[in-house]
Amino acid sequence: MVRWSLSAELFSAIILALLMLSYRGQKQAPTRRGQMYQLCLALSMGSILLNVLCVLTIDYALHLPLWLNLLLNSLYFFVVVIMATVMAAHLFELILEHVYDSHCLRKARRLLVVLALLFGAAVLWNLESGILFYFDDQNAYQRGPLNSLGYGFLTVELLALVVCYLRNRRSVSRNMVHVMLTLPPLVVLLIVCQRPYPEIPLNGALSTI
Repeated sequence: MVRWSLSAELFSAIILALLMLSYRGQKQAPTRRGQMYQLCLALSMGSILLNVLCVLTIDYALHLPLWLNLLLNSLYFFVVVIMATVMAAHLFELILEHVYDSHCLRKARRLLVVLALLFGAAVLWNLESGILFYFDDQNAYQRGPLNSLGYGFLTVELLALVVCYLRNRRSVSRNMVHVMLTLPPLVVLLIVCQRPYPEIPLNGALSTI
């Protein structure tokens, strides 16, 4: 049985909690940007807490009904794809906030909706096929052949963000220039580090950056 280490997830949860407290302490007037930022923080925190819960229920799978583990792990996959979609949508809006032609933003939103629907369909299909994960005869958690499918969708979203940024570079704010120069390399680095150490979940770290 895989022995999971939750240190990275718990550390990420602490950072997110501090960010949430810091933002609320500023007492700013509500704006769409602020609401999207808070939603990203809330979804990130929710995905981390749900991941921790899934790890705990997997460890005690022999004492829990199978349907509960299937439900929690499927819900986790759903929350992660929603979180990634909302974050990408927020970044697209920030990149294009000074671009008056909304055609690119509409295309980006359609792409994100399609990706979210496709991944949601994969999560539902997983209940029958086990392509993402399944539980064997001993109720032990096993990764399916497409367990890393989420990283594929994340890569597509990241590439779309980079292309959008490069096409509209002259109109992008200085803050977003810094974000786009640091975010993609960090995401790629974490994905590369996750591959040889699957027992150390880094999803929380991905959402925190």
